[in-house]
Amino acid sequence: MRVPTESDVPHGGSTMAPAPQSAAEARLQADRLAAELDRRGLAAPAAIVLDAHRAFLPLLRQGAIFFGPMLAPVIGPRRFATLRRLLEDPAAYERLAARLAGDDRSGGEVVGSSDRTVGGRR
Repeated sequence: MRVPTESDVPHGGSTMAPAPQSAAEARLQADRLAAELDRRGLAAPAAIVLDAHRAFLPLLRQGAIFFGPMLAPVIGPRRFATLRRLLEDPAAYERLAARLAGDDRSGGEVVGSSDRTVGGRR
C-alpha cells in the first residue's frame, strides 16, 4: 500500500499544496501582506518575528503542511495559501522581511512611514 505524498495532491483549489507562481506574483503577494500588516500596526512585530525565525524556515514549511487542515479554516483558505507560497519561496520571504523592516533592497516603494523605527534603526 502506497501512502500519498504532497506531490500526489492536485493543485486545483487545494489549500494543502500551493499552485506554482511567477516571481512577479510572489513579489506582489509579499507587498500586499506587508501593506496589510503595516495598516494594522503590526509591521515591526512581524519583521522581528520573521527575522528571528529565518533559521527555522524549513521547519515552518513542514509545519504549514502538517497544520494546514487546522489553520486554513481559521485564517481562510486564500490567506493560508498565500502564507504557504511565501514560506515556499525564499526570495518572497526575504522581500517580505525587508519590506516590513523598512529596508527596501528589493526595489519598489517602502511600506510604512520614514519616521517609524524597527529594532532601533531608522
